[in-house]
Amino acid sequence: MKNRIGIMTSEESFLNNYGAVLQGFALFTVLRDMGFDPQIIRYDGLRNQATNRGKIASFINSSGKLKRIINKVKRKKISDQIIGRTELFRAFQDKYMVFFSEKRHCWDSIRHDPPQFDQYVCGSDQIWNPVFKGNANDRGYFLDFAPLGKRRIAYAPSVGVNVLPAECSDEFNELILKFDSISVRERSGARIIESLTGKECFVALDPTLLLEPERWRGMEVPLKNIQNEFVLVYQFRSSEFQVQSVEMLSKALGLPVVSIALSEASLETPFEKRFDVGPSEFLWLVDHARFVCTDSFHATVFSILFGTPFIVFEREKIGKAGADMNSRVSNLLETFDLSERIVKQEADLSRIDLESCDFSTAWDALVSTRALSINYLRTALETP
Repeated sequence: MKNRIGIMTSEESFLNNYGAVLQGFALFTVLRDMGFDPQIIRYDGLRNQATNRGKIASFINSSGKLKRIINKVKRKKISDQIIGRTELFRAFQDKYMVFFSEKRHCWDSIRHDPPQFDQYVCGSDQIWNPVFKGNANDRGYFLDFAPLGKRRIAYAPSVGVNVLPAECSDEFNELILKFDSISVRERSGARIIESLTGKECFVALDPTLLLEPERWRGMEVPLKNIQNEFVLVYQFRSSEFQVQSVEMLSKALGLPVVSIALSEASLETPFEKRFDVGPSEFLWLVDHARFVCTDSFHATVFSILFGTPFIVFEREKIGKAGADMNSRVSNLLETFDLSERIVKQEADLSRIDLESCDFSTAWDALVSTRALSINYLRTALETP
């Protein structure tokens, strides 16, 4: 068996994005459970020539807007809290994941000095989304650096758009044709690939859904100084309607609101803000919340896994990237027959049961789709 596997994923976001680091951990863990020796390749791609690490400093030091938002809060305290959160992300990686020792900072670097493995797997997350990269394909995330004769396998990367920009479709086709086995995370991505290449494309589950809930619960760390029952808010963007909706839910349930402060949008809301949330604390919050309000794909995933009632706010469609985020979540909820949890307008709230959510159909579907996805991955890796 070709034992050593290099994983190419959104590693550049592992210090400030819960979904990125948790899906990376999940794929790493599934491969290790299968008996392989996986390592995550450190790579900064086109999206991140300045690196996502810089976003931490930017978040702290952004001019004008952020300063006005926190004008009554000691800036030093928030800076320390954000730095502390970064250390929680770092500690999670050190404890649970194995990385290839040398980082590759750009395409030229990894192309001229590729890390050596028996096989290469790329996925998951939006590593194939050209909109994130200026309507361009990052050849690193397509494993185009892999030496000739080494298997290239795609496990559930997200293309992230319903239609490829014309300027990158020919190159996309060229890169896809070099793969030995292809899967993607959304049906829209599979349709693009099948139309372009004529190659069959399997639709696979996000890696986080391949692990049982108890596996995730074993990694949870309780958040300190928090009430026993609460409504959790985790949003990348926020609107007046969403804030009012959360306030209405909070009042109806008679519970306080806790907001994970990971974006400027979260700082603009009137809710209690928690900065001290690493990946393990994030899992605990979703698992122990009485209700989750989010616009996040992975917060939705973990709400389903843990059986936590939730609603998903539709994000504003800001260009292609905004439209894509909604399609990702819509596809997920359609798969598990939970589309009624999407909130687009006030009328949607009236039809949602705030006290409970029937996950039975979702969990039944998850059992079968999980088995198919694991079988796809195992077969792809064990094929001579």
